[in-house]
Amino acid sequence: MSEIACFRQSKTWPSATILQDANRLLNTYHSRAEEVPVANQKIAAAGSTVVPALLALSEHGFSVTVHTSPEGQTVVASRGHEEFVADDPVTVLGLIKLVEIRTWNWRASDEDIEATLDKYGLR
Repeated sequence: MSEIACFRQSKTWPSATILQDANRLLNTYHSRAEEVPVANQKIAAAGSTVVPALLALSEHGFSVTVHTSPEGQTVVASRGHEEFVADDPVTVLGLIKLVEIRTWNWRASDEDIEATLDKYGLR
C-alpha cells in the first residue's frame, strides 16, 4: 500500500515524505487532467482532497499549522494579518474564497439570510 493510501486510512496528518510524494503525484495528475474536457471535470470534498488543499494553501503563501487534540484537528492558515481556521484544509480554502468574494464583510444581512433559507428550502 502506498504512503498516500495509508494516509487516507489514518487519522493523522501526513509526514513531509507523504507531502513530497503527493506533490509528485499531483504534478503527474495535472498533466493528465488537462486532457479531460471541462464539462467532464468534477471534484468532491473527500480524503483525497486533503493533501492537495494543504499544497494549495502553501502555494498561495499561507503558513499552515495543524493542531491536534482529543476532540479533533484544527487547521490554521495565516498570511500577513489574515487567519483562517477550520476543521480541515478544504474548508479553510472555502473560507479564503468566501473572503475573496465577499471581502472581510462576509456576513449576510438578516434579509439575505431569510431570502437564502427560503430559496434553498433550508427551513
